[in-house]
Amino acid sequence: SEPLQRLFINKLREVCLAWQKQLPSPGSSASRTHSCSVHAIRNTRRKMEDRHIILKEFNQLLGLQDGVDREYYAVFDGHGGVDAATYAATHLHIVLSQQEALKSNAATAFKSTFTQTDDMFKIKAKRE
Repeated sequence: SEPLQRLFINKLREVCLAWQKQLPSPGSSASRTHSCSVHAIRNTRRKMEDRHIILKEFNQLLGLQDGVDREYYAVFDGHGGVDAATYAATHLHIVLSQQEALKSNAATAFKSTFTQTDDMFKIKAKRE
């Protein structure tokens, strides 16, 4: 968890420094607005195990510069345990951003992303 936190902080610092030098233009996303909200009910469980993530500036946050505006909204059901949901919420969007197919075929990119993230989680689970 600590190496992941370090990686995140370093990437965040890198993005902030780049934005400090030149703030990215909002592109066409400035003309559109998408409202979103989150509501969670844990029902009879002791703790909420679902996870969600909203990245309204997906391209800027992940360094994609192909001219396509993307937003990322995801909900991860924790019914199988909080570890898988947390892992997916932490990694899936990063793996997706690294898929070359994202530029031309989103469905293929997502399928590859799901498989790769699942494989990564299995490796992590075996180590623990």
